[in-house]
Amino acid sequence: MPRRGAILLECAIAGAILVLTVSVWLQFFTATAAQRRASRWRQTAYLEAANALERLALRPWGSLTIEKTADVRLSDEAARTLPEGKLTIEIATPPRAPETKRVVATVHWEPQPGFPQKVRLIAWRHRRP
Repeated sequence: MPRRGAILLECAIAGAILVLTVSVWLQFFTATAAQRRASRWRQTAYLEAANALERLALRPWGSLTIEKTADVRLSDEAARTLPEGKLTIEIATPPRAPETKRVVATVHWEPQPGFPQKVRLIAWRHRRP
């Protein structure tokens, strides 16, 4: 004698397992996409900071001041890629080494409100004799 409702119960269990599997896969896919996006943002920020330092290293010693470096900005691609992205430059001359300048390039972005991120690269520029 066949069991009544056995096929219906088996189909319900298989459906529940399928829904559980799809939800786990979806969570994994979403987390992987978020990690890739964050990695792309960080890589873009590193490249922008490094490029800014290289551009500043090519400038003459006398024009390496904070006032004369106000034109250094994020590239158009980085500005599109980084949410709320901006580049700041700091230049300082240490008191004990007047022939040296410390140049700091910092790229800021905010992927989510209240969670700012930044990448900071520092270079030292020495006056050539």
